[in-house]
Amino acid sequence: MVKNGFYRYKSNAEQRYRCKSCGKSFTERSKSPFKGMRHSPSVILFAIRLYTEFYLSSNECSILIKDVMNIKVSGRTILNWIQKFAPHFQRISKIYKPRYSDIWYMDEMFINRVGSKKRPGKIGYLITVYDENRNVIATLLSDKRDRKSAIKVFKMAVKEAEFYPKIVVTDKCHIYDFLRGYRKLKHVHAHFETKFVPYGKGVVAVSQNRIERYHSEIRPKEVKMRGIKNFECGTRFFQLRGIIHNFLRRHQTLGCTPAQYSGVNEEISWNNVGIILETCAIMD
Repeated sequence: MVKNGFYRYKSNAEQRYRCKSCGKSFTERSKSPFKGMRHSPSVILFAIRLYTEFYLSSNECSILIKDVMNIKVSGRTILNWIQKFAPHFQRISKIYKPRYSDIWYMDEMFINRVGSKKRPGKIGYLITVYDENRNVIATLLSDKRDRKSAIKVFKMAVKEAEFYPKIVVTDKCHIYDFLRGYRKLKHVHAHFETKFVPYGKGVVAVSQNRIERYHSEIRPKEVKMRGIKNFECGTRFFQLRGIIHNFLRRHQTLGCTPAQYSGVNEEISWNNVGIILETCAIMD
């Protein structure tokens, strides 16, 4: 192996190496999600954090990056980074898997869909599965509020958690009636009220307030985004936001992130998430 020049980008450069036996060129980040990016990981992660954690538009994030880091990044580039790195962030939950609670909450909220004058936008629905420890287990954007979409997101949650819950709390919407078919779980209606349900050797108080609180955090962001144009890209964004909510946002009541509260001992923060993403890419 010998050094073979540099890959030079707009704000950084990477040492290039060449294998003497096969002649292939590579860098230290050949398997990294940041491979071939013109900007450094610190710039990319800062942009992702601004757009996902705070109620800012992509253009406002671009202005902040220019003022703070003196680097010019377009709003369109930031949106492309969100779509590119969302699958990489989802690998974190596979490597550092929280111990999800067996009490789940399901709820939906309407999302404005961007349209045009000829084809006006219609209302879509964001369906979320949330657990007792404030973890987002699964989320899905659907153009219909129907039973099929609710079943799909529930199966996504079961696949992620790798078990079926004992209690599922919902409102009285008809799309959750399919839960009656699962005999081993208890389906509870608790919308804007607290109910006490037998759990183990005692009782537990359940309410939709927790998942409603999570959706209330999403609403200002959806307003700032002025609706969703592409539901596939929108689902990817909300899944990314769910991972950040679980692993990188400190919950005021818990005193730690929901993932740490659920048994993840690894210290995951914005200071080391770049290294963790590279590690997950190698381990996957």
